[in-house]
Amino acid sequence: MTYSSSQGFLLKRINFLVLACLISMFLHGCSSQSDAAWKTMQMGFRDEAAQIEKSPLKNNLSYLRVNINGLDVLLVKGYVDPDPLGPVDVWYSSDGSVMRIQQGRYLGSIGFDQNWQEVSRKDAPSLDLLVKSEVAMASQNTPVPIKTVKKYFSTQSYFAMPSYLMMRDERISAVISSTVPDSIPSSIKKYLNNKDLIWVAETPQPNDLFKKKGASFAWYGFVKNNSGFEQVVGQQCLSKDFCITWTQWPPQP
Repeated sequence: MTYSSSQGFLLKRINFLVLACLISMFLHGCSSQSDAAWKTMQMGFRDEAAQIEKSPLKNNLSYLRVNINGLDVLLVKGYVDPDPLGPVDVWYSSDGSVMRIQQGRYLGSIGFDQNWQEVSRKDAPSLDLLVKSEVAMASQNTPVPIKTVKKYFSTQSYFAMPSYLMMRDERISAVISSTVPDSIPSSIKKYLNNKDLIWVAETPQPNDLFKKKGASFAWYGFVKNNSGFEQVVGQQCLSKDFCITWTQWPPQP
């Protein structure tokens, strides 16, 4: 993984906060349980998908399987950060890499070969409500509609590393689709084959006719359940050549 000096300073601060949070969390349990949980978290990054599938998991921990541009890793939820726009789930690995997710969307990372930091979004609708509203427009006897006209509904800003690119108020549009995107890696796609997924695609748009649209894009896959719709996979491509894809682990039946 690639770090800059500023990332190293921030990473030390995050590691300290994570460690403090873990100490507080584990003090409420017996030492044997704490030791077992800590050993489980130390598995962190693995470079073989088969190792993740055979790794023992602890019932008191939440896991995320993440494919980082072809590398399958397992992250553990450290804590939930309160935020006016919705809670932020903070996931981490044993090597100190950190990824943040807010209401199903990627909200930045530290420690990957490419990262977005200081991510913010304006007027971004709930993905769950977006799916519900689009599906409600279709008859129960017809396929999920695929939008042919994109809606500009939000903007996003971020600081890209290691390119040091600052993006401000990038316009984002969305479409609903029932087709599995080609960018989903096979190691995760195989767990989605038996599910009837509904997809939300988010793509950046040019601010004017003289600018090209951005290279990033995102996909979010949902399944219908008794209470509505549940997100089972997410993908944020920071560029045309670098995608981060995540799903709950272990996979749900």
